[in-house]
Amino acid sequence: MAKKMMIALLLLFLIPFSAFSGDRFHIGVDAAMVDGFFSPGQRVGAEFSVAVSDVRISVPVTYAFDLDEDVAFIDVGVRLDCYPFANLGLFFGADLVRYGRFIGRGSPEKKDVLLSALVIGYTFRFPFSYLEPRIVLMDPGRFVEEVTDRLKDHFLMYNGFYFALIVGVSF
Repeated sequence: MAKKMMIALLLLFLIPFSAFSGDRFHIGVDAAMVDGFFSPGQRVGAEFSVAVSDVRISVPVTYAFDLDEDVAFIDVGVRLDCYPFANLGLFFGADLVRYGRFIGRGSPEKKDVLLSALVIGYTFRFPFSYLEPRIVLMDPGRFVEEVTDRLKDHFLMYNGFYFALIVGVSF
């Protein structure tokens, strides 16, 4: 069930990308998912994006799960990244919208969550690929603190900030 929902969400967000005539399209995965070694929950992250000039629109998708508690959390967002210096890879980003949903028997009553995040990172570009270390600050305004407290119990990435290392291909 969760796999079908994730595929449907990915298709829903990828269809609008076909309308862009951007400079570069990117698909990447988060290779720095080491926080699962320090918490009961694991996560898998991916990102689809299109870059036009010094602006990039990204659709990050994260699937976090804790098999011991039978709870999972899927979040999907749309983020705007800006490269203020054209020749450097430094960028700043902010979520325009980020929606999450709990799945499983261990889910709380309130299953739907609206989140937000701020991102700072650096893009190392290679022919047909890229490497992007970044710091992600989750819920900077502390608007959904009661929900993120539940998330913090299982997944460290919702504990305020986390490090990510996106490895991807460009085409």
